[in-house]
Amino acid sequence: PVSWDEKDRSFYTVELHIEAYDRTVLLSDVTGLLSLMKVNVTGLNTHSNQQNQTATMKLTIEITNLDQLGRIIGRLHALANVIAVERSR
Repeated sequence: PVSWDEKDRSFYTVELHIEAYDRTVLLSDVTGLLSLMKVNVTGLNTHSNQQNQTATMKLTIEITNLDQLGRIIGRLHALANVIAVERSR
């Protein structure tokens, strides 16, 4: 299990993996949502698979606690065409 020592750091780096059906403004929707939630994105990689019309995104974000991470994952999963959002381990 992951332990959090909140006294030592104010931010924790987390990697997320998003699978979605590809669409024109998917990246904009993801980054716009994170911006509205005031989440700092420190890394982003996207790949579109034209054969099955899906997109894979790998994001590195900074969070303050696990509750915030849960809210972020929930909001991302609620975006249109998103299939899955998982924390990379």
